[in-house]
Amino acid sequence: MKGVAQEFIALFLNLIIGMGIGVIFDCYRFLRNYARPGWFLTQVADLLFWIVCAVLVFGLYFSLMEGEVRLTTLLVIPVGMALYLKFASRRVRWPLYKFFSLLGSLYRFCLRILAFCRRLILLPFGFLKYVLVFVFQTILGLLRLSFLPVRLLLRWLRRKFCEFWRFIRNRRPPHAPPA
Repeated sequence: MKGVAQEFIALFLNLIIGMGIGVIFDCYRFLRNYARPGWFLTQVADLLFWIVCAVLVFGLYFSLMEGEVRLTTLLVIPVGMALYLKFASRRVRWPLYKFFSLLGSLYRFCLRILAFCRRLILLPFGFLKYVLVFVFQTILGLLRLSFLPVRLLLRWLRRKFCEFWRFIRNRRPPHAPPA
């Protein structure tokens, strides 16, 4: 009797594992529809999904059933997944959608808190930046103001030199006395 009870428990556990894979598939389907990857990334993600599911199933087999894998138990997993997808998937999708929306809201809230903390930490440095910019602009303005007479003098000298050069270049030779 003990052997038959163990077989029923193993079949029931495999049915539960199949339903669990169905829940994981619904989560994966929601995330894939939300992210909308291209064709190639979808293929890679599908492959990774089934690899993860295989690792989970065989990990559960080794922990729950002491590594005993039979063909009948492996055939019950797709039945459990099909039962979940047929009867429970529609009822579970809305709570999953709400859960992932809540998770996304929590993620955005944490990002806002981190951004606020970053701004709060960098606020003194920003104030220091504005003070330094003000000081340097004031010093540069005073330097420009102090060199203004020199600039004006150099501009006046340049203008006078240009006028003198034009005068020299356009000067006519003295008229020779008539012969």
